[in-house]
Amino acid sequence: MFYININQYYKGQKNEFKEFARNENRLMLIAAEDVNDLDKFAEMTEGERTEYIDDNSHIITYPNEKGVFGRPTVHLYIKGTFKDYRPRFEQFLIEHYEFDSNFNLPKIEHVDHLLNKTRVKECFIRMILLPGNINTAWGRSYERIVTNLEKSKVYKNMYLLDYVLLLKATGLAFFKKKDIPRNNNGISAAASKTLQRYQSVFNLKLDQGKKDTLLTYFRAEINYMVRKRFYDHQHIGQINKELDKVQVLKHLKSVLGDLTYGAPVYLDNHSTKSPSLDNDKYKCSNITDCHNLNALLNNPNQTFEACTVHAVLDPQTYKGHLKIKIEYGCSDKFVYAEGFFKIAIEPD
Repeated sequence: MFYININQYYKGQKNEFKEFARNENRLMLIAAEDVNDLDKFAEMTEGERTEYIDDNSHIITYPNEKGVFGRPTVHLYIKGTFKDYRPRFEQFLIEHYEFDSNFNLPKIEHVDHLLNKTRVKECFIRMILLPGNINTAWGRSYERIVTNLEKSKVYKNMYLLDYVLLLKATGLAFFKKKDIPRNNNGISAAASKTLQRYQSVFNLKLDQGKKDTLLTYFRAEINYMVRKRFYDHQHIGQINKELDKVQVLKHLKSVLGDLTYGAPVYLDNHSTKSPSLDNDKYKCSNITDCHNLNALLNNPNQTFEACTVHAVLDPQTYKGHLKIKIEYGCSDKFVYAEGFFKIAIEPD
């Protein structure tokens, strides 16, 4: 009988993430707060969620997607508090990817929580396989820094794959904090180097607009590592628009674009929604939030039937988050996603 080996599995896993990089409309879930959120994402992306062994782990299967050797793509999500995730992943490889029934992972191979489990202990987290040296390098640099910065933040319902964690998923190392100069030129140079590696590993020919978007994201992430704030120091500008009831997706995209770039935004509705705040000018304090929502809004499969999009500042509920509610109610296919995204913001 033919069995799959680790190298073949790695190739299939890497190809899936490369496809994600090439397809801007693709969404990939890396953590969900509970089983209901796993179900919501599976429904959004034409997948099927089922419990795997017990309620500590679940899988989402994509029957229409072919992964390793033509088999349907299957993603494993394990509770962050579950300690026996390594043998659980080995069992997953045997049952879903036809590894030998006596297979044991070599110690040099790590079963990794794609989103650091310390950040989202109570969530179900996407599990992947990584070489031990790569996983350790990420844990000692980027993940340790970001986890310390975000340990007091409120959970989101879902976390989507972003550009930086995409580098980790494909086995690329990231910068150590001590190797990045704290000045703007050093941060820009590090971001440019990251973009070059990104284009090379995914074999992408990007237009200037896409390059600018990626550079903005990498500069903001690196700024976060060395200065503890998400912003792009090369973007200057601001937008002054009311966000009480946003009717046009393009409008919200524009606002999120400015938040992502680090420009301040006026939220004119705060006085009625948030009497505890005395400032009406805000900026994004976590660029990943903005990126995740942009990924959804830029996916035509998710937005072409949307009739309303609301953005409200509601710190009494979310403590300094911009709550985004998207309603798809203009056809027979009704999806309600209130609370799906919470954009972290702070007074400017």
